[in-house]
Amino acid sequence: MRIAILGTFDLQNYGDLLFPLLARHELGKRFDELELLPSSYHAKEKPAWPYRVYSIQELPDRLGALDGVIVGGGHLVRFDPEVAAGYAPPPGIDHPTGLWLMPALLAAASGLPVVWNGIGTSPHVDEWAAPLLRATLESSALVSVGDSASQATLRAIALSANLQRACGALFPHPWEALRRLLRRRGG
Repeated sequence: MRIAILGTFDLQNYGDLLFPLLARHELGKRFDELELLPSSYHAKEKPAWPYRVYSIQELPDRLGALDGVIVGGGHLVRFDPEVAAGYAPPPGIDHPTGLWLMPALLAAASGLPVVWNGIGTSPHVDEWAAPLLRATLESSALVSVGDSASQATLRAIALSANLQRACGALFPHPWEALRRLLRRRGG
């Protein structure tokens, strides 16, 4: 089982560094063989980093070898390019949507199950992005949000999305949804 997970795992931030470890732990309980591929703007390698991080630029070439994609968690759904001063993508990648929106849309368009895990969103969605966000959310297997304000914002954009409120610190229901989806796909 090969699953890419999208987020800011290339930052020296406790929460960002911890999340792939928690995801690996939770998914490891549910899948006998699991390879989790944390994917961020910039690649990182051990031993300089706690685990290998793949550049988001590699994702299009990896899609055929993946069984699913997880987006998040955390406050990823945002459109303010000035977010995270000093944190910038490689050339040719939009910031911040190049980290979450375009990779998720690409994965969904490739037929992969996409699960959003406990994400947060800014209250304003840029007009240009609303149709892309709607298409991405509505083609995702599950969109789990971390708070009611994010749920309301995304519900206004994508009425038919499988949108649910996360429950608990490790958001267990997205893992179960992903397991069921992958089993249906033969994974």
